[in-house]
Formats: sequence, structure tokens, C-alpha cells
Amino acid sequence: MKKVMSWVAGIAATVISSVLIYRFTTPKAVPPPPAPMVFEGMVIDGAQNAPLKGAMVTFEVKDSAPNTGPLHDFTDDHGSYRKDFSGLDKASTVVLHAQANGFKAASAFTFSALGDDNRRDFVLLPLPGTGPNGRPAPEATPHPELLVHPPLFIQKMATPVIRIQLQRKP
Repeated sequence: MKKVMSWVAGIAATVISSVLIYRFTTPKAVPPPPAPMVFEGMVIDGAQNAPLKGAMVTFEVKDSAPNTGPLHDFTDDHGSYRKDFSGLDKASTVVLHAQANGFKAASAFTFSALGDDNRRDFVLLPLPGTGPNGRPAPEATPHPELLVHPPLFIQKMATPVIRIQLQRKP
């Protein structure tokens, strides 16, 4: 019986030591980083209903962390903007502003509850006296001077009727 007990104790000691070695040498799993918060949308020229290139979108993040100031992004050729924030808490508040030269600034939009879909489109209206894309309106085209004499009317000429005769081949 002494031999059996020593044999079982040897097996148990081997198993226990293997488990302890595995437990203390295996690194703990690192949790995946939080998904970045993505803010995206378009800035649209309200007069032409077309994307507005080069408009500035300002992001203000308000949370418990120290304020870092506003962050800016400019729209691309298609009027789109996109800003990724990593490590942003879902309880944070983000305020978006959109503005462009020659356009009235859009009212600010506040994301108070951040989620997976943080999309906002802005429609900017041109300032009075500006033309397309915020440029100054072109000057009025001068009208030609009025004619001093009344126009002469041209009579329609009688046109002779053209008759075409087809000849048949024999």
C-alpha cells in the first residue's frame, strides 16, 4: 500500500506543479482597446444643394478630463468630414460647429449621448451679396443702349416648291 500511495502522490505532485507553473507564467489577457468614436458627415451649400469643399468643422470635447481646446477638420472635395477619437468616454459631450467663407455659420450641434452612429450633416446658407461657393457676387451685366430707331421688319420671301423626280432604272 505504501508503494501505491507514493505513486499517487508523485502523480498528484506532477499535476499540481504543472498547473501552478502554467498559472504563474502565462500572461494575463489584455482587454482590447475601446473602439474609436467616429464623427462624420457632410457640409452642404444650401443655395446650390451641392457639397461644400473646404468648410471647417470644429469639434469641442467636454468631459471630466482637462480641456484640450477645439479640434478642426476640413471637408474634402465631396464635402465630407471624418474625425476619429480613441479613448473617448461614452459619457462625454461633443459639440460640432461648421463654417465656411462667404456662408452663414450653422448652429452648433451637441452629441450628449455618444453611440456607434455619430453622423451629422450641416447645410450652410450663403451670406447676402455672395455668389456661388462663397465668392463675391459678380457685378451686374450692363444692358445695351436702346436703339434710337424702331427695328425694320423683314418680309418673308416666297420660296418655290422643290420637286424631286426619281428615275427608275430599266
